Amino acid sequence: GAEGEAEAVLREGTARSPAAAPLHYALGLTLTRQKRSADALREFAKAEKLAPGNARYAYVHAVALADAGKPGEAVRALKAALKASPYDRDLLFGLAHYSAAVGDRGAALGYATQLALLDPERHVVDSGEAAETLHQPFYRQHSRTSAGFFVGA
Repeated sequence: GAEGEAEAVLREGTARSPAAAPLHYALGLTLTRQKRSADALREFAKAEKLAPGNARYAYVHAVALADAGKPGEAVRALKAALKASPYDRDLLFGLAHYSAAVGDRGAALGYATQLALLDPERHVVDSGEAAETLHQPFYRQHSRTSAGFFVGA
């Protein structure tokens, strides 16, 4: 099908241009749509390594890590990415969620507060809403793109 064709084209592209982060990222998305999570995780890791300043690649890699049952690694990856992109909303939201997931509620609230300060009109941090947001599954806070992968709300 179309996903198989896309994978073949992207694999050819990564073979010809192994340092092209966007190709590895796109291949990771294609593999995700094929429900090949472990393969997708490897491609997201490559994309992030090849483009360490790209907050989107770091965020998607962290989501893949958490989906693979590694929320602690997701937090570490997001913290590292936040150093390069301290005002990135997706990184902050991911840190709030995954910090809560690993039991660090204080850090989670700190990241949620930082996020709220970036956009006070969204009222991300309200007494009850903050607690509820930090306990909801991450993917419910995001919408799917036409490609089938998560993007920030």
